[in-house]
Amino acid sequence: MLAFLCIEIYILTFWFEDYVLAGFLAVFSLWLLIDVFILFKDKPYSLAQMNLFGYAMNFSAIASMIWILYSAKLLHSVF
Repeated sequence: MLAFLCIEIYILTFWFEDYVLAGFLAVFSLWLLIDVFILFKDKPYSLAQMNLFGYAMNFSAIASMIWILYSAKLLHSVF
């Protein structure tokens, strides 16, 4: 998953010059690394944490859709 995120960050940065969405994905990939290797290394999530993460993912999905529609950067590549 992290490899796909890095590929998406590269495509968004260099092909579409969408630094906002690429930055959001970069922050998410850093969170993923911290989550896997530091915070929840050997512990399972609690039900409250799963609910929080689910709401956060839905909010970020809606926010990214709004940004994509507003900026329209993914309609035209730089190349």
